[in-house]
Amino acid sequence: MAFKITLKDYDGKQFLAAGIILLAIGIFSAIFGFAQINNFNEMKQWPVIKAEITQTYENYSDENSKHIEDYTIHVSYSVDGGSFARVFTTKQIPAQIEVAYSPSNPSEAYLASDMPESDDFYWLGVIAGIIGIPVFIFAFEVEKTQKRKKKHNSP
Repeated sequence: MAFKITLKDYDGKQFLAAGIILLAIGIFSAIFGFAQINNFNEMKQWPVIKAEITQTYENYSDENSKHIEDYTIHVSYSVDGGSFARVFTTKQIPAQIEVAYSPSNPSEAYLASDMPESDDFYWLGVIAGIIGIPVFIFAFEVEKTQKRKKKHNSP
């Protein structure tokens, strides 16, 4: 027994709703992702200074494991006479610790060796938008076609 679905089984509203949802996700994700990319591009320009590790902890994948998952390190650094301390999680401890800090707020920092990635959310939005546009157009065409058929079939 074959299972076959044709367009006449749908009134187009399902496709229209899917298109609108995908477009909304795409627009939101692209806007949010674009802002995130701008933020990370600014972070790449932050000054980098040497820092000192004050404490290190090994994090294991579970209680009984001997495999180190990552490290938690406590780091201190100085900017313009002020002392700052941060806690970071990293996959490996670099030989020399350097911290990139925000010039406007030196307490905001990241490990220079662990620059965060920025564009995943942006690309999710682009993909959702690319999929949403043809679904939306297709739904609109299905809806128009079915309205025309109803006009021709009505007495």
